[in-house]
Amino acid sequence: MVSRLKGVDYVYIFDEKTFADTLRELQPKMYAKGRDYTLATINQEERQIIEGYGGEIVIVDHPVDITTTQIFKKLADSIKVVNAIVKHPQDTKFLVIKRKDGIHAGKWAFPGGIVNDRESSEEALRRELKEEVGLDLKNVVKKISNYSYTRPDNTQTEGECYLADVTHFNVKINSEAEEFRWVTLEEFEKLDHIEGLDGEALIAFS
Repeated sequence: MVSRLKGVDYVYIFDEKTFADTLRELQPKMYAKGRDYTLATINQEERQIIEGYGGEIVIVDHPVDITTTQIFKKLADSIKVVNAIVKHPQDTKFLVIKRKDGIHAGKWAFPGGIVNDRESSEEALRRELKEEVGLDLKNVVKKISNYSYTRPDNTQTEGECYLADVTHFNVKINSEAEEFRWVTLEEFEKLDHIEGLDGEALIAFS
């Protein structure tokens, strides 16, 4: 879950009860703890290791009262979604669908949907393309963006948009869509689409 945060570059997983052995091995120059800790309340073995090799312990006085536990809870309660920009063979148009139901009913959007438990982004993209528009994913070309928004019920949604290649272009929409179109950027901008998708389409064609 932590790796899904935009500001996280790398996640190091350790199976020890404390961080002591890892600190001895990595010897980070700076070791940060939240403001719910003090030098007196952090693990003292870890403190001795850091101070022993000359590292710095920093208590981060974040302006928002938030803890790791709260972050985990927020991530656990969030929904992850993916969507795909599929270019037409002519390479000037891309596929959009008009949503029939849900929070985006009546809006034009890229094919995609919710990522299931234990499903990777690519697996979800493959499944959603097949289910919604009858297309088979050939490969993911590149990630276009990460985005987030809050649903009407206050559930946080974390999304990923990808440029994708498919094996054929015989679109067959399911019951979740009213219709589909192959559109240019100019044509898409005239449609009542989900906010921000025009910027993602622009990136895909740049």
